[in-house]
Amino acid sequence: MSHHHLKLPPYQKRRGHASSLSGKKQPVLGLGMSGDQPYPVFPEGVQPLENQVAGHTFEQGTDILGLLKNLDDGSILKPAGKVLCGVREIKFYETIQAATTEKDLVPLKEFIPGYKGHLKLPIDGKPVEFIKLTDLTHGMLEPCIMDVKIGCRTWDPLATPEKRKAEESKYQACKRNLG
Repeated sequence: MSHHHLKLPPYQKRRGHASSLSGKKQPVLGLGMSGDQPYPVFPEGVQPLENQVAGHTFEQGTDILGLLKNLDDGSILKPAGKVLCGVREIKFYETIQAATTEKDLVPLKEFIPGYKGHLKLPIDGKPVEFIKLTDLTHGMLEPCIMDVKIGCRTWDPLATPEKRKAEESKYQACKRNLG
């Protein structure tokens, strides 16, 4: 019996559509920052993502951006980052979204968030390119999320030597040969 197409419902209760910024709870911005500390000025209807488990997070005193949440449609806004990396990532999502018959690409659609395009938003008055993705946890009270690395190479084939060196130093226990 194949379990490839087995779909399980989320093991979470859904919550109402209320924004956490409208109540007393402030978003956690990552690395110890809390909502009462200064952070960039966001456009109306956008706030930091509260349940981010991977990738860049907001860091006080730097210009590093983390993931944002679009309160209008619940989507995730991921900074496109460096120009070439952003272009490659946008191309990746567009290729997967457009795939209809490619046997290696179509199954990936099941495991990645839906791509909703890309846009520029003013952050602290400066235009920043974002990739717009479906939030797979939208409406869940307490989603359980994990970031899984598969394989021993954790860098893009086009990564710079500096990026490769930084990635090689991570996850050492997971990269050793076990067989």
